[in-house]
Amino acid sequence: MNEETMNTNSSAETLTRMILRSRGYRDFARSYPAATGMALSLIPTKGRQDGIFTQATGEPELCRLVRRCPAGKAACEAFARKLSGRAASEKRLCSSTCFAGLLEMAFPIFNGEAHAATLLAGRVFKNHQCPTGWQNIAKLIGKSDQREIDRLREAHDAVPIIPCRRFEAASRLLTTFGKTIEERLTSLILSRSANVQPSLLKAYDY
Repeated sequence: MNEETMNTNSSAETLTRMILRSRGYRDFARSYPAATGMALSLIPTKGRQDGIFTQATGEPELCRLVRRCPAGKAACEAFARKLSGRAASEKRLCSSTCFAGLLEMAFPIFNGEAHAATLLAGRVFKNHQCPTGWQNIAKLIGKSDQREIDRLREAHDAVPIIPCRRFEAASRLLTTFGKTIEERLTSLILSRSANVQPSLLKAYDY
């Protein structure tokens, strides 16, 4: 996509909403966690702080509990922004481990030369639990009700452990889907134009 690439006023946030509402994304968001054991979400270029960050499908309870703590929420958002930025800079799928020891992948979606959104997937342990992950969580939440600590610990121990081969297969699947979204961004943008014939939109539909 060059200049057609989008001679439009579509902001990253708008494009992200368009992708989220597409049939292809909704179907993938249902099937990917079931097939891989990993969470999936989509964020606009500005990151989760925009308020349009979608709660991941297949997300482990640990992530939801950690984000209830302001420091945990800030740490999660900072990690997502950093990983998303790295993927966009390198224009490829990148992976990294968060402070809690969970592995996450990021695939950047481009609208021409502009970074429009990022697919995030993972939130699992790769091969084994991270020995420092629980320690980092405990430091982050500080003093807390013992019942809350026990609940966090239980959630930590319930995070899926994914073997290397399965992780590699999941990363290939995420990359393939991300490239498919890029190829079909034109149809999503066209669908917002009142002047486009329904038959043309149907040809682009996915």
